[in-house]
Amino acid sequence: MAEFVGPLDSHASGTPRYASEAMITRVDQKLRTEARRYALRFGCEACRAFDHEREACAYGYPTEPHRESVIDREEQLAFCKAFELE
Repeated sequence: MAEFVGPLDSHASGTPRYASEAMITRVDQKLRTEARRYALRFGCEACRAFDHEREACAYGYPTEPHRESVIDREEQLAFCKAFELE
């Protein structure tokens, strides 16, 4: 079951910080298998906001927690709520 991460706090503008823009879910073998089988695109590499040349997010979010390779080496995955399929 997915675990939602609440905001750490807000910027002066009222914009929530990074944690409110991510959804953390556990990674198990079933998720890994289904992600490959159905060609799940969830990482920065497939997002419109990802600048491939700079390997950076246009919104300024960190990219490491959202890279597609994370699914092969981590027990948790942070799905970005700002993700837009390219």
